[in-house]
Amino acid sequence: MSTPYSQRLGDVVAGTSVVLKRLPYKLSDTIFQDVQFDQYVVSFPQVMKLSDKDINIVDNIVKHHTKSNVGRYVENVANKIKTVLQIESDMPDDMFLETLLRDYNYLSRK
Repeated sequence: MSTPYSQRLGDVVAGTSVVLKRLPYKLSDTIFQDVQFDQYVVSFPQVMKLSDKDINIVDNIVKHHTKSNVGRYVENVANKIKTVLQIESDMPDDMFLETLLRDYNYLSRK
């Protein structure tokens, strides 16, 4: 048996209570993005050489770039990735990082 608050009879007698805990995370907190598989064209296949840790860092930078002024940091990270992956691109740094994330999402789920 249980109460309207989902407490078992034994919990009521023992004086314990039920605590509902919700996770502080949303799907938007993950690196996954909605990519149209039938229409998407990969720009930088080299992105798969990056580790999951690297992709998470890029994701955090992209998300925080819109909230604060971290332009110089975005530029440094974009340049470092371009050097390591031997990519030449004239895209703005923030757009380059966003494209990397989309490419990663597409290639990792394909």
